[in-house]
Amino acid sequence: MKEYRGIMLFYIISTVMFVLISFSNFLLFHTLVELFTVVLGILIFVISIYSRKYMNGSSFALLGIAYLFIGVFDLMHTFSFGGIGIFDYTQNITNQFFVISRLFESIILLLAFSVCFKRKLFHDGAVFFMFIIVFGISFILILEGDILPVFYSQNIGQKTIVVIIDYISVALILVSASYIYNNEKRKLTRNIILVSILLKLISILFFSLSNDFEYAAIVGHLLRYSSYIGFYFVFVRETISDPYATIFRTFRNKELELIELSQKDSLTGLFNHSTTFQKISEMIDNIGEEYHNICIMMIDIDDFKLINDKHGHQKGYDVLIEIAKIFKDCEGPLKLAGRYGGDEFVIVFSDFIEELVTYTANRIIERVSALKNKLGIEIGVSIGCAIWEIGDAAKDLVYKADLEMYKAKENGKNSFSIWHK
Repeated sequence: MKEYRGIMLFYIISTVMFVLISFSNFLLFHTLVELFTVVLGILIFVISIYSRKYMNGSSFALLGIAYLFIGVFDLMHTFSFGGIGIFDYTQNITNQFFVISRLFESIILLLAFSVCFKRKLFHDGAVFFMFIIVFGISFILILEGDILPVFYSQNIGQKTIVVIIDYISVALILVSASYIYNNEKRKLTRNIILVSILLKLISILFFSLSNDFEYAAIVGHLLRYSSYIGFYFVFVRETISDPYATIFRTFRNKELELIELSQKDSLTGLFNHSTTFQKISEMIDNIGEEYHNICIMMIDIDDFKLINDKHGHQKGYDVLIEIAKIFKDCEGPLKLAGRYGGDEFVIVFSDFIEELVTYTANRIIERVSALKNKLGIEIGVSIGCAIWEIGDAAKDLVYKADLEMYKAKENGKNSFSIWHK
């Protein structure tokens, strides 16, 4: 932690300075703490821009871009605050800049730590352009004056709409915190982010609920400033002090994506042949620990060659894709869905008895037949089912299911057959 002493020293000195100034000149305190917060937001943005080569699409990249725009709103609030007079806006417009800035920040935190933790990455340029549009429209709505509800009136003070927006912001922050707690594995990073978010949440409550405006503003701004320091700390740690770890995680995520792609069938998104067989072997090894048995269903599309010959290969692809969707969404304790070969599929369930096998096989046949309404052609499947027995290896179970699939075809197709000794 020695390399972060400079940040901590700066934070302590600046906070003491703010507190001392607040006793004698509230306007000066408000201006300085807001400007320092804006500068921290801009520094976070600059760090994320210079680190974009290995942060592109990450939660930190999204936050970094957002804090530039949030900083602009905060700057407008600061320069139009009563007594500063750089911008001659009403107190209502000044409040709108500040409240909407807090709401945007809460929304961005939720997006950053929910979407990006699921590795649904984005392009930084597209996000930047989207923020220009969203913040630009918001800017116009605020300055027009008559479009948004009134946030502040001279006689009443803060309106109820502000409290509602702040409660929404608090709810969004709480959801963000739960995502971070459950998904961020790096303990120090997780704890700093959670503390920063907690400070941000408490600051919003101070701004919203306190009856003493000056006291609430002092405490709220100090908490918000502390929150920004926390995020700045994380950005410095992630991109400057420990960049190799960040680069390693980026490459590791790419490696995981490539591994996942190598295991999946590109057309249907199901596991491919080799991965399917490997996972069946792994599931057999786990019998007795996670479940008592497994059931394999080997499924073949009836007369698939005729479908291709008569309706074309594109229609054949559509059939494969739609049937794969059914297999991904099967009723029961589905453990695996894979494309075993051209028009052959394998699905695996755990803890199945024969009655459940019968019910599930019939449901699959019904749902596949119902695809006629969507695709305009008759489709049937033949299903061979085999429940694991002591001594069965993966190849034995697949062999049994395969035999039963051909029995189903011999029995007239669009039916199923279950292995019995």
